[in-house]
Amino acid sequence: MVLSPHTRNLLLSVTCLLLASCESKVSQCQKIIKVHNQIVLDTQKLTNAGTKGDTATVLKSAEVFAKGAEAMGAIEPADDKLKELKNQFATMYQNSSQITKQILDSQTKKKSSDVAQGLAKLSQVGSPEKNLVDSINSYCGGNGSSTETSSPNSGKK
Repeated sequence: MVLSPHTRNLLLSVTCLLLASCESKVSQCQKIIKVHNQIVLDTQKLTNAGTKGDTATVLKSAEVFAKGAEAMGAIEPADDKLKELKNQFATMYQNSSQITKQILDSQTKKKSSDVAQGLAKLSQVGSPEKNLVDSINSYCGGNGSSTETSSPNSGKK
């Protein structure tokens, strides 16, 4: 069967769109994974030996979370499941940033009970991370990347 040039071009265009959609999911998975892994690395570097009450380190942690939320928010996946996971990661980072800033404020004001409450909140905000990591690794499985399993919220504050 001989296809007309118009039909052949249409078929080629449809094939390219289908292939682009497949690549798009892998690419978007990798973007989300890359942002998460960078946040994990950055927070681990900051809190490797604990913060020992160092307000500069606590503030840098809040900045890492805020930048992570922004970077995650900038990813625009077409896939609904990836949108959901991305939004959950972004919300977790944004909340972590806000709570970390509150901890810093409480620390500066020497309100140790508020610091303890803030740390408990931070732990609670970060608790869904393992499930998020497992979900994205499972959903994106086989694309050659995986997220770090060490929580950015597990650093010593």
